[in-house]
Amino acid sequence: MSQSAGQKAVPPSVGADVSAIKALLSRNLPEVFGEGDPARRRVAIQQLYNNALNKFAGDLRAMHPHYVYTPHGAPQVLHN
Repeated sequence: MSQSAGQKAVPPSVGADVSAIKALLSRNLPEVFGEGDPARRRVAIQQLYNNALNKFAGDLRAMHPHYVYTPHGAPQVLHN
């Protein structure tokens, strides 16, 4: 994906694993949304998102080890 002429590049967050983010973004489209085989798509989703979510949650917990995450209300379903 290229940037538009008038847009400035936004630097990644401090400490962000830029190579992992680039890998996730470049694999997401063909392997998740472009994959026609449900079994291969499921494997790609497990690989890409389980690892990314695990790292994100771990990094967040490390930054705020004593914070207690609590819901602010009941879940809301916005679409079917």
